[in-house]
Amino acid sequence: MTPELRALLKRRESAVKAAKAITSQAIAEDNRDLTDDESEQHAEHVAQIETLNSRIESQKTIDAASVVVPADEDQPVGQITGGHDRKRDDPTAGFKGFGDFATACVAAATRPGSNIDERLLINAALPGTYGNESVGSDGGFLVPAEYRTEIMQAVNSETSLFGMTDQIPISGNSLKMPIDETTDWQTSGGITTAWEDEVSLLSASKPQLKLAEWNARKITSLVAVSDDLLEDAPAMDAYLRRRAPSKVSFAVDRAIFAGDGVGRPLGILNAGALITVAKESGQAADTIVRENINKMYQRFPAANLSNAVWLANQDIMAQLEDLSFVGTDSPAPLFIPTGGLSSAPYDRLKGRPIVYHQACETLGDVGDLTLVDMSQYATVVKQGGVKVDTSMHLYFDANAMAFRFILRVGGHPWLAAPIQPRAGANTLSPFVTLAERA
Repeated sequence: MTPELRALLKRRESAVKAAKAITSQAIAEDNRDLTDDESEQHAEHVAQIETLNSRIESQKTIDAASVVVPADEDQPVGQITGGHDRKRDDPTAGFKGFGDFATACVAAATRPGSNIDERLLINAALPGTYGNESVGSDGGFLVPAEYRTEIMQAVNSETSLFGMTDQIPISGNSLKMPIDETTDWQTSGGITTAWEDEVSLLSASKPQLKLAEWNARKITSLVAVSDDLLEDAPAMDAYLRRRAPSKVSFAVDRAIFAGDGVGRPLGILNAGALITVAKESGQAADTIVRENINKMYQRFPAANLSNAVWLANQDIMAQLEDLSFVGTDSPAPLFIPTGGLSSAPYDRLKGRPIVYHQACETLGDVGDLTLVDMSQYATVVKQGGVKVDTSMHLYFDANAMAFRFILRVGGHPWLAAPIQPRAGANTLSPFVTLAERA
């Protein structure tokens, strides 16, 4: 950055602060209107800002056009004629990591008179008259695009229940979709078939559709970080890029599994499509027996078995070790992992993977073991994924920066009720759990 451009930027920063001070004083005094003198001063500052904006752009053009002819072709000096500033193409804006970026934000926002890191000026919004979290001079520099992507990947990790759902990106905050819940073997209601005699009137039928609605709910994480912590860039990389998104990830997973649908997704355990298999007569408290597994598996649609997984709390591990078929001479294990007992034990049950997850309930409670097809659970996600904003004003008196993470997501199962089979009394569902064993 040339000295001329730096001087113009400092003058603009001073003008912005002066204009904001006038409006902040009026707001602090019961949000009163500006006096005539204040309005005149405010207008002068705004005019000065607009003039400086024009001069800054002109100076940038002059700086970009400046050429230093290299003294030797093998030893270039300065900028090359016709060159392209590749820093603007860098999705990280030249920052080594999120901590490096956060440190630059605090230095620019909380240390008046210091040089603003020129990397913060790449693609940053021009300052306005009023404070804005996305404006560089207010301390709210835009997070480089690459770090947004990394945060979204952390939420959408392969162990996340959210990542296993049927995700539908939306641009608004809600989605309405017609759903056909009739079965192929249903003989009344919806589209039906009939065997007809020759030269006879055909039996008419019509679709039977329901209108389902998903609302994207807002989940947030507000993190306050001190100056001292921000100065430790490696620690900030670990804290901001892993810890906050992991908190968001678990909260979303927990809602998908057990949410009540009020201001959050409707969870599997509260869904109308859930089937709860009763415990066995005389079954001891806090146990899982072979009959439980067989009956749960029986109530799961065969067409969904290829996508089925068992969601379980780690507390049930000891119970799985004792599951077996009783043979004539010795009991045989109910399941053996791929590769035999020398491999990681008990990673599959009846051929389907077991996913141990803290969203599940403890042994003996409803939800300690659930057989699911997560592709039958639909989530809507607002386009853009996790939105990240920063501001130094919220905790200005504490000399701390606020980092805000926001994700809009909603969800509930595709089905509103269990499936009626063609023959037999037992209903079927892609969501089957075990009743309480107290």
